[in-house]
Amino acid sequence: MGTDGYYRPLNQGDRVTEYRESLKWDHGEHSLDLGASFIRRTWNNFGSGPGLGMWIINDLPSLLQGQFLQVQREVDLDTAHYLSWEPSAYLQEQWKALPRLTLNAGLRYDIFTPPTESRNRMNNFDLATGEIVVASQNGVSRTAGVKTDYRGVAPRLGFNWRMLAETTLIGGFGIVYFRPIDNFFYKAPPFIYSFGTCSSQTCPDGFTSLAAGLPFVQTPDANNPSGTLIGMRSFDLRNSYVKQLNLGIERQHRSDTFRIFYVGVFGRDIARSFPDINAPPPNTAANPNALRPFYPTVPNLATIAYVDTEGSSSYNALQASFAHAYEHGLTAQFNYTWAHGLDDVGGPQAGFGTVPALSSKLDYGNSSYDVRQRLAATMFYELPFGKAATGICGWLIRSWQVNLSGVWSTGLPFTVVNATDASNTNPGASAADRPDQVAKATLKNPAVAEFFNTAAFVRQLPGTLGNEASNQLYGPHNRRLDISLFKNVRIGKEAAVQFRAEVFNATNTVNFAAPASVLGAANFGQLTQMTAGYAPRQVQLALRFQF
Repeated sequence: MGTDGYYRPLNQGDRVTEYRESLKWDHGEHSLDLGASFIRRTWNNFGSGPGLGMWIINDLPSLLQGQFLQVQREVDLDTAHYLSWEPSAYLQEQWKALPRLTLNAGLRYDIFTPPTESRNRMNNFDLATGEIVVASQNGVSRTAGVKTDYRGVAPRLGFNWRMLAETTLIGGFGIVYFRPIDNFFYKAPPFIYSFGTCSSQTCPDGFTSLAAGLPFVQTPDANNPSGTLIGMRSFDLRNSYVKQLNLGIERQHRSDTFRIFYVGVFGRDIARSFPDINAPPPNTAANPNALRPFYPTVPNLATIAYVDTEGSSSYNALQASFAHAYEHGLTAQFNYTWAHGLDDVGGPQAGFGTVPALSSKLDYGNSSYDVRQRLAATMFYELPFGKAATGICGWLIRSWQVNLSGVWSTGLPFTVVNATDASNTNPGASAADRPDQVAKATLKNPAVAEFFNTAAFVRQLPGTLGNEASNQLYGPHNRRLDISLFKNVRIGKEAAVQFRAEVFNATNTVNFAAPASVLGAANFGQLTQMTAGYAPRQVQLALRFQF
């Protein structure tokens, strides 16, 4: 794959103007809060991607011979100026119903309007007609057909019940609405100039055809588009929301606090970004472009990147913590989480959206950031030596502090993918679909050379879908321990010098990233990379002056 000038020039400027007002009223055992806000968001966007061209090749000889799988180029013709509004209002009451029981109830209402463009230089794709629609033309709204969602009524309830002198039961439920997450790029003719995804099937002479007048160039015409559409979205794009629930017990005893909670977060109407809503179904055709669902109306159009809000997610966790407040020179904090996240919204996992219509079923699996277990601990201890010592001896042995910080967590999930597209739903692409799984993939004793059972995966028959589930395998655990030693020396009443000796990754533990997961690659199943930000043991000495 090669590219030159990808998303260049990239100019983006944001401005947020917010008007907010709130009022609080206390009366007896009641406390009432109410308020409203009005947010105006504007942003400019200009970025051709790829502005000077992008090509995909198989190997170096293909490059030298001018033979390629795909070529694509796009040039934005002007700078878009987008605008959206976010009005909201809320009402919250806190009521001390009993000496040991406090209740909370509230209601919030949010509206997130779809963006408009200052000169209506914005368009969308109508799935019903298979045509590009332009804002404020032919009866299309200024939002390019996207409707405003007015359902953002979000109730909240909570309680705090002090059951015993040192034990409190806490719980709450609430709904939170937010703007669906998308890229805010509306890239389609007539506001861009592009030539389509030229493949080796339509341009057999490779770069020879490319140099000879660009025969596949299309004018920026919304009635006869070619190439790729970016950022198209559902007309029924809804505001996303999550239902949040927690219930737990907190117990305090002297300097110690122990908490254990159940936490649930359930996402609904979550945005899903499909790499190609125009993907052909699984096939073995020599030229699958004719099988694309919108080929009858826009035959020169290839990929349509599309966003809808049909996704859902769930997160269930048991969260426990123990905190020891400063006492006898010791402060400590321990946190443990046991959790599981599921969704069908894609994220960075490979193979998402192979068949868009079946995505809710085929792509439902472990969330990309599903960390099943995590333990984090910190401890600060002021050594008790020499508190009564004086002179040089006292200066040397007192005011030392030892600090420890450690974390352990299970690995992140990943998906095995084919080296090239076996289902032919993304012609010419690499790592685009999932293979068949024929055996158990996890190993009792995973190793660097083979972290999972590589024989468990085989390339499926051409033109069919693999049966592997999304994100079912997990990478290596992550472990780290940092240790430091501080020496504090006070100078007068308002100044101090601190000597610091710090050891990061004290155990020099190697933390590997997910193994190579492309079926058929030479390093398939091997641990070949470290996690982002990994560093071997580092020792640092520092002197800090405080005044």
